[in-house]
Amino acid sequence: MKQYLLSSAAIAGSLLLVPAAMIDSATAATLVQPFEVEVTSGGLAGQTFFGSARYDESIAPSGLFGAINAADGLTLTFDFLGRTFTEADAVAFPNSPNLFSFFGNTFLAYAVNTDAVGFSLLGPAFSYQVSEAGNETFGFGTVTVGEVSTAPVPEPLTLLGSLTALGLGYAAKRRMAQSTAS
Repeated sequence: MKQYLLSSAAIAGSLLLVPAAMIDSATAATLVQPFEVEVTSGGLAGQTFFGSARYDESIAPSGLFGAINAADGLTLTFDFLGRTFTEADAVAFPNSPNLFSFFGNTFLAYAVNTDAVGFSLLGPAFSYQVSEAGNETFGFGTVTVGEVSTAPVPEPLTLLGSLTALGLGYAAKRRMAQSTAS
């Protein structure tokens, strides 16, 4: 009887929360700005590397000129030579990396310098230097910034439904365990 009352209370509580969850779904979306680096010279010529920048829609650079950086909430990943670099690897973190909007065009400014790898993305230009086993290679490439997309954000009702189902499943499991124990 006690389990039945708990289950009923869980369902009633969930139904009371549904109207509140329906009032407003997610307010600011996370925007994803993909970019591609095509190496045109040096030992890595012909290779292509990919990355993306993520930022909240509320801080998106806009107008004739706008800029955001890691201190504003910009995050960045760049897969280069089998390693994923992030905004925290930037030389001037948290004031870098930067995402600029200039007359509707988007540009990146991001530089990393480790013991073995150094590279820079500055607008449409890419440069790199790699040191491995005493061999050094360097070269250049181009950066292409793709179209912005919106990262999927779970809706409040989806989360609420999942939590309700989980609670009901747990209550049913306990009820079945108690009935088999009796």
